[in-house]
Amino acid sequence: MIFIMNDVIIESVPNFSEGRRPEVVHSIRDAMAITPGVKVLNVDIGYDANRTVFTIAGPPDQVCEALFKGAEAAVHLIDMRLHEGNHPRMGALDVCPLIPIKGISYEELIPYAEQLGRRLGEDLSIPVFYYEKSARYPHKSNLAEIRRGEYEGMGRKMTDPLWNSDNGLVFNAVTGTTALGVRPFLIAYNVNLESEDVAVAKKIALHIRASGYIDSAGTRVPGKLEGVKAIGWWMEEYQCAQVSTNIVDITQANPGSVFLAVREEAARFGIEVKSSELIGLLPLATLYQTARSLSLNDADEKSLVRSVENALGLADKESFILEDRIIEYLMS
Repeated sequence: MIFIMNDVIIESVPNFSEGRRPEVVHSIRDAMAITPGVKVLNVDIGYDANRTVFTIAGPPDQVCEALFKGAEAAVHLIDMRLHEGNHPRMGALDVCPLIPIKGISYEELIPYAEQLGRRLGEDLSIPVFYYEKSARYPHKSNLAEIRRGEYEGMGRKMTDPLWNSDNGLVFNAVTGTTALGVRPFLIAYNVNLESEDVAVAKKIALHIRASGYIDSAGTRVPGKLEGVKAIGWWMEEYQCAQVSTNIVDITQANPGSVFLAVREEAARFGIEVKSSELIGLLPLATLYQTARSLSLNDADEKSLVRSVENALGLADKESFILEDRIIEYLMS
């Protein structure tokens, strides 16, 4: 592993609200990459979302330093008053999770998140909400609830005592607000419909996501997949409707099970599903879970990687090599 001399490794997947100006993305990347001991494993730029998802890893102190440097670059280069994109967002550094990988527990990682949150406030004037396992209050644990109202509604929302920032700052119109916290590993995975009908994509999302939907009688109907959050939207880059998901519990769902569920629901509307999009990285164990969901059983691992890539249509709409997205391969 790259960090074989370190007993403790964490990962972070900071999401920055910029995906249309390559020079800004590169500046943020460079600011993080110069930190000793930190490896930038992946940079996933979304033009339509106007958002870039970085994946970095290393020892906790160094990763937090890299995140601060990335945030520092972002607040000088991104003005949220001018930001537009089709992904829900509320800040220049929109969400910043810390994820234990080796040698550290969730509880031991929480103080690192809190220290980084204080520093973002004191040095960069960024208001912070602590979420997931770092949440100080139950109503702030869910990222979707924190981000509800998005950037445009956040100023008013934060005047409510229930939604004051956790590092004591008021809303900053230039930087927006950041959600920061310790959480389990998450996979961002999107499925493309062979259709331009966004309404159908939204219906499919309601039927597959764990929280489900409210029927005409006012009863909540659970969705097909535990551990999955989903929304439907228009993907300008691919000129199609897309079901965008976060697999928040990789013990209960994987890209293969999501792909099959979306395909099954799409068939009810007479719509085909041929391709999908992986944002960020995939653990090797999840690759094998995905292969099992897709009933793939290649004899060797390399062939299995190619079969999963083909079955999910990951390279159908963009240049993509699944082998370059597997965490263990990147850290070896």
